[in-house]
Amino acid sequence: MSVSPEVRINMNIPQLDAALAEELASFDLPTFGHILESDFVEGLQRVAGGDRPVVGRVVTVQLAGTDSRMVHYSTALVQPGDFVVIETPGATSHACVGGGVAQAYAAAGVVGVAVNGPTTDILELRESGLSFYSRGLSPFTTRNNDDPIAGAINVPVSVGGVRVVPGMIAFGDENGLLITHAEVLRPLLARVREMTNWEPPAMARVRNGEKLADMILPREDLEALNALAQRMDS
Repeated sequence: MSVSPEVRINMNIPQLDAALAEELASFDLPTFGHILESDFVEGLQRVAGGDRPVVGRVVTVQLAGTDSRMVHYSTALVQPGDFVVIETPGATSHACVGGGVAQAYAAAGVVGVAVNGPTTDILELRESGLSFYSRGLSPFTTRNNDDPIAGAINVPVSVGGVRVVPGMIAFGDENGLLITHAEVLRPLLARVREMTNWEPPAMARVRNGEKLADMILPREDLEALNALAQRMDS
């Protein structure tokens, strides 16, 4: 066996802003969904990882067909706090992450994995403690072969409709996954913090009989809607 001359490996990617990561992990992802219109990964669901938010520095793996050897090699390069995003162009029906890879990533300190295909070995994925996002589960897997090793590590990839660049931030919970640049998230923190703090007392007021519409909609809009409702009811 040999390594294809087209293989690319980039080790020079930005470090994770620890303070930003810590603050993001205190929020729910849907709060950002009230503000952002892009960078939410489509078609992937959290198949393992419990109910805690996960935040990590993105490292990427790009496979070639059903050859999974670059995933295996990536387990030697990842660092604590990394979130691995794997693109499997042309082989989205094959699971490239299972129990062995999950345990290796966990031992290296990886916090999560997203792949644009299925995963496998669900019990071992759960036992690893990592968060896994995929298109579901399958016993049909990638495999090693006798061809030269192909693929890339830490190059731009596309997963779930998002163009993913190494060094971005992955932020996910049970509702989904956001992959974007730190520069996009920092200006939103004050607004998200305000929205997060508003909700508990507002929901207490709703439980005490107040209407959510009265708290959210401008008075003139409420009056117009109420008038319309009365006309249609008469």
